[in-house]
Amino acid sequence: VPFQWDDKADIAENPVVKNPSYFLNPSKAMGLGVHYINLKDRYIGYLSFAFNYRLHGLDVRGYHVVNIALHILNAFLLYVFVRLTFQTPFLLNSSIKKQSSYIALFVGLLFIAHPIQTEAVNYIMGRLPLLMSFFYLSSIVLYIKWRGSRTHFYKGYPVLYLLSLLSAVLAMKTKENAF
Repeated sequence: VPFQWDDKADIAENPVVKNPSYFLNPSKAMGLGVHYINLKDRYIGYLSFAFNYRLHGLDVRGYHVVNIALHILNAFLLYVFVRLTFQTPFLLNSSIKKQSSYIALFVGLLFIAHPIQTEAVNYIMGRLPLLMSFFYLSSIVLYIKWRGSRTHFYKGYPVLYLLSLLSAVLAMKTKENAF
């Protein structure tokens, strides 16, 4: 699928994506209008487009490969999230606990194969919700793993908690709806 809708304006014609120096010093992009606003608000998302541009130029195949990879990772994170949900005290003694692996697998497969997901993969700017979802789901999964580890922050295991916070911030700097 070629560039469509705002892919062209936000990627192909975006000077920020083509020049890595804007990411090192975002104030240099102040005169670029909406591109400057997007750089500030969606820094991580546009950084991913800059990496794609650096590797693939305007060849859309590289952009689609990244979007597909993110979609698959999100399905996996959703699978892990459902599995972890069945390990919470509320569902630990559930009558369907024995089927939790199958339920998680079904949820992940439904997510990955649902026709509504085609836009996120085919539409290159769909990377923003895909990447935001990746960081958001990662944050939740890492937090649940930290909470369930019985070794909390004050007992010397802050890594999962800190990674959860970092993932939340990355989600917020990818797309605003993460807030």
